[in-house]
Amino acid sequence: MIKKTAKPKKKKISVPKLETPAIPSQPEEIVASLTAMKETSVGWQIVVSIIKENIRLLDQQIIKKVDTEGIPLTDAEVDHLRDLRNINEEVMNTPDGYIEDLTKDTQEDSDPDPYEKAKETKD
Repeated sequence: MIKKTAKPKKKKISVPKLETPAIPSQPEEIVASLTAMKETSVGWQIVVSIIKENIRLLDQQIIKKVDTEGIPLTDAEVDHLRDLRNINEEVMNTPDGYIEDLTKDTQEDSDPDPYEKAKETKD
């Protein structure tokens, strides 16, 4: 006679429900939030370290013109790797790009061209 063994019960993991933070609408608040994310978010730092490693591996393949298994790459494949490398850099620098765009807009607004009104009245 075969004895049945009890299956171990699956443990439920308790995940607390967190409130979704309000998304800032003012440029200064957005810049502050993006800066804080870059500097303090462990998750973002993990993403950046993964992307940096991907870029390092892509650089090796582009320079040597061989893939990770040592198979030679065509010029088209190397160009594709260059595109992937650029995409990785863009993703890694996304917060900086948004910060730059937002601070540029606020700087332009705070320093208007004094001759702009004169140009508008002449037209």
